[in-house]
Amino acid sequence: MLGALFYWVTSAKMVTFSNVQPRLDATGEILNAHDGTTRRYAVGGEFYYHAMSYGLCNETGKIDGCTGDCIWGPNTAWTWTSPDLSSGSWVRGAPIFIPGEGGVPSDCGFFRAQVVFNAATGLYVAWVNAGAGCSICPGGYPRGNTSGQEGFTCYLTATAPAPYGPWTYRGATAPNATLTGPPGWLGDYSLLTDADGAGYAIFTHGIDGAEHRNTWVFQLEKDFLSFSDARAGPLVVPFYGTEGLSIFHRGELYYAFLSGCSCAGLYGGGVTYLTAPTPLGPWTTRSAALDPGCNMAKQTACEPPQVGPGQVCNPISGAQGNFVIEMPLADGGAQYVWTGDRWQTAPDHLLGHDPQTWFPLTFADNGDILPFTWVDAFSVDIDAAAK
Repeated sequence: MLGALFYWVTSAKMVTFSNVQPRLDATGEILNAHDGTTRRYAVGGEFYYHAMSYGLCNETGKIDGCTGDCIWGPNTAWTWTSPDLSSGSWVRGAPIFIPGEGGVPSDCGFFRAQVVFNAATGLYVAWVNAGAGCSICPGGYPRGNTSGQEGFTCYLTATAPAPYGPWTYRGATAPNATLTGPPGWLGDYSLLTDADGAGYAIFTHGIDGAEHRNTWVFQLEKDFLSFSDARAGPLVVPFYGTEGLSIFHRGELYYAFLSGCSCAGLYGGGVTYLTAPTPLGPWTTRSAALDPGCNMAKQTACEPPQVGPGQVCNPISGAQGNFVIEMPLADGGAQYVWTGDRWQTAPDHLLGHDPQTWFPLTFADNGDILPFTWVDAFSVDIDAAAK
């Protein structure tokens, strides 16, 4: 009993998260980590942020971020660790996907890194979106002429015996085209490990480019490296809920978050969320305007995104959805925090240094999430890594 009490006292740490100051790594530099997953895999352990690092090129001020070349460059997915999620504590570890190394193809433009644990295999499984004309991608998912990137799209996979690596490239995957309707390119996605150990992926599937995307949830095969045939979809969502997906489980409900059209552009694109009693549904839209000032159901165009002052969508977050972090609290509870990449707003005007918006989520008794409210900063009593 005394040992348990001692652990509780020494592991608690009040951490303040700022939405007005850039997040820093352990060297004092601006954290170059975006569109990834933040998880703790063991009680009392460190937090892992598996995320993309983008080029330090000037991409500032573009409503549609896909009009530049920076985000489509040879980007790398990295492993970052922190004892308590605080700014200034993040240490960069092993790379996950480096173009041209360890069998990873060199002609892909990577984005959205995700990692989950597979209890059946004892391995950590990483995915990344290979969405810019990647030669290794299975046929049937053409990207078309989006941003001038021809070719096919898919997700690349890797595994590791520990969340810090080392990572081994395992190849490309894509759902069976006959199960998702007409061929089309694969968009943003998010991974979930359920309580029973099963794996799932939620993703968008563009049939006719950015103007028409369907959202699907697929159960994964037992190794989490490919799609099974078990699926739900296309989900009924506001027409422009297309990007920045995240999926998580809380209580009796599964939650799916979708952002609107942004493509790493200025202002973000709003947030829709859905809930379901199981990962395969049935899914119900709970709100198309979780981010006040932006009702995604009222948008009438995707290209260019209708966001910003004077437009139908002016979200207070200014961000494109990244991930919902389940922060373990010192009292044994959990605080869920929505995070989004605030593209085109870096203090030094470099894309890789773009900041993030973090908002603590407030849940009603019926599972509803209260609309976002802007906060310059908020504090959480974190159950930090034991030392």
